[in-house]
Amino acid sequence: MSLEKINNNSMIIKYQNTDNVLEDVCSIIESARDYAYKSVNIALVERNWLIGYRVAEEELKGEMIEQIMD
Repeated sequence: MSLEKINNNSMIIKYQNTDNVLEDVCSIIESARDYAYKSVNIALVERNWLIGYRVAEEELKGEMIEQIMD
């Protein structure tokens, strides 16, 4: 299957074929790096939220957790 047959909008890493192979490779690397950064940021935000939630749950013994979740 060639890349031209794949809809680029469905791909995670954006790719556009040009006449310059080096620019295409650099573009693929940059797009993959940007996607990785976003994925890691999402995971870190979720991790930090869950840690904060768990600490608050322990410290407040559930008193304020119900209000936060409403």
